[in-house]
Amino acid sequence: MRAVFILFSFIVSVFLLGSLISPWVYDLMQLGKGSTFEIFGDKPFAYLADQTFGKISNRCFMLVAILGIYPMLKSLNSFTKKELGYALPRKEFMKDAGKGLSFGLLSMLVLAVLLVVLNVRFLEDDASTQKAIGTLLKMLPGALIIALIEETFFRGIILNSMSRTLKPFMVIILSSFIFASIHFLRNKTNGAFADPQWYTGFTYLGTSLANFTNPEFIGSWLTLFVCGIFLSIVSLHYGNISRCLGIHCGWILILSSVKKITDDTPDKETSLYWMIGNYDKVTGYLAFFIISLICSLYWFFLIRNKKVEKKDSQYD
Repeated sequence: MRAVFILFSFIVSVFLLGSLISPWVYDLMQLGKGSTFEIFGDKPFAYLADQTFGKISNRCFMLVAILGIYPMLKSLNSFTKKELGYALPRKEFMKDAGKGLSFGLLSMLVLAVLLVVLNVRFLEDDASTQKAIGTLLKMLPGALIIALIEETFFRGIILNSMSRTLKPFMVIILSSFIFASIHFLRNKTNGAFADPQWYTGFTYLGTSLANFTNPEFIGSWLTLFVCGIFLSIVSLHYGNISRCLGIHCGWILILSSVKKITDDTPDKETSLYWMIGNYDKVTGYLAFFIISLICSLYWFFLIRNKKVEKKDSQYD
């Protein structure tokens, strides 16, 4: 239970400290308005000054998390490649990541096609195969970085550290709950945060937590939860995060492309509009069902069958 305590202490500390420094960082960014330097010009500073309090606050959470990673890893004694999920030779790791990428792209592509076929999202006038491929290539670096960070943290550090003391079922459920929930700790509105005080970071955090009471977010949360469960199972089965990294990257690429070449229906009275949630207008109950079905088929027909064949071969 020590690992669980350390992880939850880390998460709580990130949000408390991030909330505390957010107003100060926001005020610091405002100093960039009208600032001009001969070398850089005024664009970088104007860009920072124009960021909403919500974005600044989210970046503060990330900054605190990054600074706290080393002390947390030291407390958990999780510095080895195995503990971080990289216990594979580089060539084999890349090969497995490629297999995961293929599955991630194909599985999320099924969802993308269904969203269009069911008229839940509509292709934009300039949508084309060329634009879709261009978006995929453009988003690839960012998707890789996000997948690398999240898989290392959730399926590497959290999953492996808790596996030392908890049963696999509890580890999978707990880590997936954290994975899904952290994605919803953000607020897209900025009206109430235009003139932040020292406590505004905590107000922002509180309004972000209110997302969990919004029924329109439930489908998206369930989607992320089942994705977390599947990725955790894959990671525990293979003993590393290579395939998880590829799958996660593939999912991000397709989701990003869908949002670039399609638009959600302007008519919210459409009978199937409930299938997508307010989180990103892509994930929702339909995504939850499709991803659950595809991941279940992947497990039973590919991973589970291989385990059975391996056991049978031992008795031949």
